[in-house]
Amino acid sequence: MKTTKTRFKLDQGITWVRMARARWCVVASSDIQQSRLSVYDFDIDIKCCEVYYLVGPVIAGIMDDTGSGLRLALTLGTM
Repeated sequence: MKTTKTRFKLDQGITWVRMARARWCVVASSDIQQSRLSVYDFDIDIKCCEVYYLVGPVIAGIMDDTGSGLRLALTLGTM
């Protein structure tokens, strides 16, 4: 079994991460003003397939697998 090690350079610190269905990884990277929510697909060589920008830092969150999709509830901080 071959393991793969991949490094990504992020300008912001990772504040929240969740895995779903052994395929998707949702990562929130934040600074004090904004967040970037990135969705990685492990079925296609750990490729980032979606990016969303939020207007505050992600402090906490939960993810629910509904069977037909993923539902997120995130807590954003304010300045």
